[in-house]
Amino acid sequence: MIGHTFGPMSRGDSDDEMFGKLYDINVIKRISPYIWRYKKYSAIGAICTLLSASLAVLIPYFIKIGIDDYINNPNIGIASQKSGLIKISLIFGLTMFAAWVTNYIGQIYLARVGQYTLRDIRIDMFSHLLKLNLNYFQKTKSGSIMSRLMGDTSQLQESFSIVVMTLADILTLVGICATLLIMNFKIGISSLSVVPLLFIAVVLWQPVAKRAFIAVRIAISQVLSSFSENLNGIKEVQNFNREDNNNKNFNIKTKDHLNSALKAQKLSSALLPPVDILTSTALIIAAFVASKLILNDAAAIGVIIASVLYIQRLFDPIRNLMMQYTQIQRSMASGSRLFEFLDIKKSINKLEINMPENIIKGEVEFKNFHFAYDNNIEVLTDINMNIQKGSTVAFIGDTGAGKTTLASLITGLYPPNKDKGKLSIDKIPIEKYSRSDLGSQIAMVLQDPFLFQGSLKDNLKFNHQSATDEEIINACKSIGIHDYIISLENGYDTSVSERGVNMSQGQRQLMGFARALIKNPKILILDEATSNIDSISEQKIQNALKVLFKNRTSIIIAHRLSTIKLSDNIFVIRGGRIAEQGNHSKLMSLKKEYYKFTESSFQN
Repeated sequence: MIGHTFGPMSRGDSDDEMFGKLYDINVIKRISPYIWRYKKYSAIGAICTLLSASLAVLIPYFIKIGIDDYINNPNIGIASQKSGLIKISLIFGLTMFAAWVTNYIGQIYLARVGQYTLRDIRIDMFSHLLKLNLNYFQKTKSGSIMSRLMGDTSQLQESFSIVVMTLADILTLVGICATLLIMNFKIGISSLSVVPLLFIAVVLWQPVAKRAFIAVRIAISQVLSSFSENLNGIKEVQNFNREDNNNKNFNIKTKDHLNSALKAQKLSSALLPPVDILTSTALIIAAFVASKLILNDAAAIGVIIASVLYIQRLFDPIRNLMMQYTQIQRSMASGSRLFEFLDIKKSINKLEINMPENIIKGEVEFKNFHFAYDNNIEVLTDINMNIQKGSTVAFIGDTGAGKTTLASLITGLYPPNKDKGKLSIDKIPIEKYSRSDLGSQIAMVLQDPFLFQGSLKDNLKFNHQSATDEEIINACKSIGIHDYIISLENGYDTSVSERGVNMSQGQRQLMGFARALIKNPKILILDEATSNIDSISEQKIQNALKVLFKNRTSIIIAHRLSTIKLSDNIFVIRGGRIAEQGNHSKLMSLKKEYYKFTESSFQN
């Protein structure tokens, strides 16, 4: 059914300030099916990464064995010593090679899982995006949507590999600590005594770094929003000579992002010196303890050398874990936002009704109907209207009276408010129709039809891919744009620029008419679609409209009297209410709202 709320995604830029929990069970549950699709790659990547970490822990221990059991062992002969060293060297070399190979394979497969997951989530998000009603897009900046689709998905992509790497670092840390304590408890416990100091440093660093990372996210969101806004409004920017001002504003936003990013980088780098200092401190402590043990003949040389190597490696996984802590938080926050987006209710969800293929005949009825965007201020009040199948009606009224809102409700672009009257098509509540039912059988031609990049033919077949060349040509002849198209060098295969900027507005409107005629809808809505047609083309359009209106329900929103006169019934909308209704002759005889409208149109 039609959704009435949009949930947390309506918060706007505040989303950019979110940092997630370290472990969000809802995000884990939602992302798991994506990862499970590639369970084979996931298993190989995880096993190889963990195996590589385990093998890396063994390398210093093999050095200890080589020194204590063979090099510094007076109880064996030279032959045994040589064979033992060759044996341990081979094991050492094979272990290093195996660690490198498993790490390489693990990284390749984890990256593959991440990229496939990223692709699948983006496809699902884009598919979902196309099914949302217009309220969401009016409330949400396009830059924020792009940040969701690109930034958050990229952040979430890393989550699985980060989790595996975190497990590998934990395994490495546990292995190093255990090996240190087993080889020599005194050296191990003394070198580990500095670890709490690192945790204290991280606890102090974390809040400051968190604020810096939030600032970077807010700044990049502002940059994307500004870029998108200027791109969409480039005509207005150039028309009002705003290039310099907008460039300065954009430079300010990019400078803010640069400063935020540099500050975050400084804080990230600030964690390295304490790690190096504590590593050196641990080595000094270990050397002091080891020297005493050597003097007392209580420790072997190999144990001391291996302990030094382990201490040097000890702080790398700790540092990685601290950095991964923040990364996991960001991934969880991104995942939460993404899945909140995917949970936004679609404009109309399909429900089964007792009707073969949900074929629309064309009767439209509003009964005691009220409507408000976001359930706030009413824009339509007590609308009662019955549009008969196959009839042609016109909506007229001042700007903002509610004409386009009425038309958009019929197409299903906006969901009706709950318990605020009834809107039905063929006596069936509109909520019972699927989006595909309405989209395939209702056509709306706007004042400035949007043309997509591609050929003219591709745009004409936009929602009717099975249309033949003959059908396309006949439709264009009926509308009066065929001669223009064949005059182009490539005819119907001529490429269209983005938004159709290489065509005049009048030509784009004629394309919109032709596209609607090819679609052959049961209900046709013209929203100011004849406003930009010149007087020479007007007679052609009037003739084409008579063909277009035949055998279908047609709704006209127009200010051209010549177009309105084609209607069987005219509804005068004023302040969201129906002020008058009737045919042209009846309304003219009343000499009220419609009469004033025609008089002003004639004077204009």
